[in-house]
Amino acid sequence: MPQVATALSVAAIVGGSFLQAKGVRDAAKAEAALYQYNAALDRREAQQRRTASLDEQGIRREQLQKELKRRRAVVAKRGIQLRGSPLLAQLETAQVMAADIANLAFGRELEARGLEQQATINEFSAGAARQAGRLGVATALVGGVSDISRLGIQRFLRKQ
Repeated sequence: MPQVATALSVAAIVGGSFLQAKGVRDAAKAEAALYQYNAALDRREAQQRRTASLDEQGIRREQLQKELKRRRAVVAKRGIQLRGSPLLAQLETAQVMAADIANLAFGRELEARGLEQQATINEFSAGAARQAGRLGVATALVGGVSDISRLGIQRFLRKQ
């Protein structure tokens, strides 16, 4: 009868250790998958920000061209030569709008790079989660072996 109890104890320890290891592994896989998903979302969002930036820059360039044409038309309608102050005013307008476009591009690029950095962090976190899962599985299995050996030692000591 003591052998049956010992066998049942060993079976329970082995089963429990494997279930614990599977649970740890599954949790680590799920966590890693979540990090990978978030990384993919961040990379996609970064690309969308860059595309939107290019579109917005194009719109702003068109607005700049329209504004410069409008001003040239006003100057021409008044019969003013496009020299001196009117030319300087147009040049200043063009410079201000070009700086606005450059600032827009720079800001969107910073946003995109921030998202890419977050994606990289998520990818590293996914790797860390997988590694933690492997260590958790090993810990569960070693714990099971330790419990079995402790049970064996206790049985041996009782016999003596």
